[in-house]
Parts: sequence; C-alpha cells; structure tokens
Amino acid sequence: MALHTKKQFAELCGLATNALAVYIKRQKITLTKDDKIDDSEEKNADFLKKRREKTGVVIPLKVEVPEKKDASPTQDSSKKNKRTPASNGNLSGYELDKELKQAELNKKIADTEHRQLQIEKLRGELIPTEIVKPLFIQHSESIKVAYNEASENLIVIISQKKQLSSVEVADLRKQLVSIVNKSVDAAIAATKKGIKNIVEEYSASKAVGEHG
Repeated sequence: MALHTKKQFAELCGLATNALAVYIKRQKITLTKDDKIDDSEEKNADFLKKRREKTGVVIPLKVEVPEKKDASPTQDSSKKNKRTPASNGNLSGYELDKELKQAELNKKIADTEHRQLQIEKLRGELIPTEIVKPLFIQHSESIKVAYNEASENLIVIISQKKQLSSVEVADLRKQLVSIVNKSVDAAIAATKKGIKNIVEEYSASKAVGEHG
C-alpha cells in the first residue's frame, strides 16, 4: 500500500482528476497533511475497492515509496467511525454510459422473467405467488438503486456545468428521491395487480379444465 498523488489515485479509480476532486470535496476520500492520498486508509481503500468492482477492471497499483518517517500511532479518527458508502456518481461519460446500460440490462431481465411467467402460465406451471412476490420486490429495489445511481451521476454533471450551489444540488437530490420512490411504488402496485389478474385467470382456466 502507498501514498498517491491525486492524479495517480484518480487513474487507479478510473476517474478524471476533476471527478476525483468532487469526491474529495464530498469527503468520500481523505487527504494526508501533504495533500496526498493514502490507499491504506480505510475510507480510501474502501472507495478504491468499490471503484474497481464497479468498473470490472483490475488496475495495478503504482507504488510511490514515501520518505522514511517516525512511526506514529496517530491515525485519522474517521477509521473508528462507521464506513460511509462510496458514492457511485461519476462525471465520466463512459461511466454514465455503463450505468445506463446496466439499467437497460435490468429491464431486459425483467422482460425475460415476465415472458417466462407467461409461458409457464400457458403450460399450467405457474409457481406459487408467495415465491414470486419476493422476487419482484427484490427486482424493484434493484431497478430503484440503478436509477438512483444513474440520476446521481446526472445531478453531479449538471451541478458542475451549471455551477449550482450546494443548496440547489441538495434540492435536486431531494426531488429525485421523491420522484423515484413514487415511480417505484406505482410500478409495484401495477405488478401486484398484474399478479392478481394472472392468478385469477389461471384459477378460472384450471377450474374449467377440471369440470371438463
């Protein structure tokens, strides 16, 4: 583990230097007294790990050998605090494109699952609704997280370009949370209604077959 300049650490994380500055300002990354980044510091190590998992690329560390200093037991007190999850926001167009592609993939998975349920219904092989419901809840949460991450990226980009104040950015985030929650609630309600209709149709068709 080593100390890195801001430029070196940004490269390790797959970020532009100006994007890294945003995370530093938001206290997602801790700097040393000489304005460098120690990747052995818990918050920084956690941020780097999540960035690598997010990009899916293993980037070798560029080790910078620091000057020998007297060992000091003092460490950033923030290590004792609960970890703050690293934001998934990014100013990079490449990363934003990845987020949107992930959202599209989630939608395709949902469409595939829906088609499979229709096939099983036609075959008379519908699984119990108590098993289906948790699956849809989990899927809805995944979609919610994906859209929140992509939207957060967009907010960061807009705030940079329009030079919005922290109050304006906070207001945008507040509105985003409200909009996403309402959309997810509406989607869940529609899904529950759809499941209920499928169960009723299946029960009716099965009853007709039994009488026949």
